[in-house]
Amino acid sequence: MVKKVLLNVIYNLAIIILIFCLFWSINRSFYMLSAAVVFLIALIAFLKIRLIKEVKKAGRK
Repeated sequence: MVKKVLLNVIYNLAIIILIFCLFWSINRSFYMLSAAVVFLIALIAFLKIRLIKEVKKAGRK
């Protein structure tokens, strides 16, 4: 369970850092980088949702 909590913290930090990168890349007109960052944010959000569902399922047992 500790590993899953640490993984959740890492996902949160990654999302925060990627949001800052997204704002930076839009301000500098690096739109290709912006598209890549949006994709990474969506991917990490998907993984985070799967992790939350897995933890909820393990908590019910």
